[in-house]
Amino acid sequence: MLPNNRLAGSQEDAGPWERSTCEIEAADEWLDDRESLDAFYAEHGYLYLREVLDTNAVAELRKKVVDVLERHGIVSVDGPEPRWTGTDPMKTSARAELDSSGHWEAFVEHPAIAACVERVMGDAPFYIGTAVYRFMAPTPSPPFPHQDGFLLPGVPFMGFWIPLMDVDETLGGLTLADGSHKRGWLPKIDPAAAMTDDPKVAQRGTFYIERDAVADDSWCRAVTYRAGDLLVLHPQLLHTGLANRTTDRVRLSIDIRAQRASAPRTSGALQSSLQTQARGLESMRVLSQEGVPENRLHDVFCELFARDTPLDDRPAVRRVIAEALT
Repeated sequence: MLPNNRLAGSQEDAGPWERSTCEIEAADEWLDDRESLDAFYAEHGYLYLREVLDTNAVAELRKKVVDVLERHGIVSVDGPEPRWTGTDPMKTSARAELDSSGHWEAFVEHPAIAACVERVMGDAPFYIGTAVYRFMAPTPSPPFPHQDGFLLPGVPFMGFWIPLMDVDETLGGLTLADGSHKRGWLPKIDPAAAMTDDPKVAQRGTFYIERDAVADDSWCRAVTYRAGDLLVLHPQLLHTGLANRTTDRVRLSIDIRAQRASAPRTSGALQSSLQTQARGLESMRVLSQEGVPENRLHDVFCELFARDTPLDDRPAVRRVIAEALT
């Protein structure tokens, strides 16, 4: 069980992200004003750009994703919208097929999409790792507030959350804590969770957010996200996906990360999301075994990451620990 001070949503206590009535602020009026767009991003930690992506390209990607989900028995396509069959998406190989499909790579190479991304970033993009396809079936599972850059410290990327369909409040969508990127790194680390053999406990329990980390009224979202919308997230912005409270609809979206092509690149920028998460968990196990205090685990991890220290080279790890804790 999570301590009471953690951000752990439930049906009894939905959490501030679920209860918030604050609506996210759109920034599309500044899309062609570089100075104002950058200033909004620096102040709020996000850019909500409405219907800026080519809707035909988005629809094409959505169809490709739905085709895979249908082949794996996750959805049925008997009408205008795919319906959930009751099959647990995590118990199929749909994600593995999507990851190797090349669909997101073709999407970002579409001329209209490429032009839009460059317009938003002010530079050509260099894509980080691999995209993450999201297909959220109806579930009461609690949200998981997090910062995307916690395990990629120093990598100057932008996160792109792209709904592949219209997402209303019942489907959930994404909510964010406005301005939270200015609070620094917010997650706490539970070494005991990192040491467990249960991957679900390790993934959800190792890094957590305390309930009072941000003000309740800082959480906001769109009433309805539209296919064609683009939500750009700072790597330190606290955010979470919300529960899908429908009975038979699957929420479809994709997460893509990119940094400006002119920015320095690190080895971490070449890792997939799964590789990043696996290295983060293994780092916490190794550092805990080496006796690093709980409140210094992330500090030392940042040093290991910056130096690209192999975790199986314990003498090198110990040297980094000694220097970091001096």
